Amino acid sequence: RLFNINVRPIPQVHGQSMGFKKGSRSSASMSNASVNVVSTVGTGFHSKKSFTCNAAVRFREGVMALMRTHNQAAAAPIASELALALLAAEEDDADIEGALLGMAAAQSARLQQHVLLGPLCMFASLRLSACGGREVAELATAAWKLGRPDPSFLRSVAEYCKCPPVGAFRSMRDVAMLALVLFQSFKGGMPLVDHASALRGLTEVSMMHLEQGSVRDIVEFTHALTHSLEARSLVGDVPLWRESFIELMLPMAFNFISNRLHLASAFDVAMVAGSAAAVWQLLDSLRESTLNPCLVDCASAARFRRADFNIRDLALLAMAFAKTD
Repeated sequence: RLFNINVRPIPQVHGQSMGFKKGSRSSASMSNASVNVVSTVGTGFHSKKSFTCNAAVRFREGVMALMRTHNQAAAAPIASELALALLAAEEDDADIEGALLGMAAAQSARLQQHVLLGPLCMFASLRLSACGGREVAELATAAWKLGRPDPSFLRSVAEYCKCPPVGAFRSMRDVAMLALVLFQSFKGGMPLVDHASALRGLTEVSMMHLEQGSVRDIVEFTHALTHSLEARSLVGDVPLWRESFIELMLPMAFNFISNRLHLASAFDVAMVAGSAAAVWQLLDSLRESTLNPCLVDCASAARFRRADFNIRDLALLAMAFAKTD
């Protein structure tokens, strides 16, 4: 068992409590009978704590303990205590830093702790507005890695992406992580999630981080976006590819990637070709100016760096070129 709960009862005499004078030390100690929680985890986390201790402090200590753990068996009891700390925080309406929620989610995914991730997503879903883009990305990514996440949590994530707090996203990596989750959700047919509006909001944010982003991050974001262009907004039923800003952003992304394609891996090159092929089917206006030059660059990369390409990369390239024939 996770906890040994020892409660010292107040002695009874003929159905009545023993008589102590009001205000005496014995009376105070007996009236405030303590309920001690003794952890049997053996990890140094909460060797002896009271249920009345601060839930946020308990959660922080638990996350630190989880980060020091390297196997699932040792992580299980810590994850259970963290789940209890979240319940206590919910009851007390206590604030837990968004960074801690993100760290807990990342560690849950690393150590395969499903017992913690569910309560974590439920607790965070109503508090996402207080989190940064990285924390939301870590929560959403962990939820998807450990299985199909709860639709209500994904709806909260989509609402966050649709209109994120000012300055919430500080890197292209965070944007790419969330775009990938939304793409997987869209392809998985997650109901009542406004994927189009969420990706539109992420696209607007991405334009502020495009120049500072790495090739891999921009390739992953572009791949997720272009393969979700047929998503329709819940309000207005307008497909994403018909949004005017999409035609503005995609040339910028493809040009950036083409200029740095020599830094991309073979798999990244194949992903870029697949992205161009996905747009080719929907936006004729970008074929000559943007997509065709990008595909030529991808073919050149495969020609001059053919030793870097494995059979999977070559198959993806062949499929992309076949779609544009």
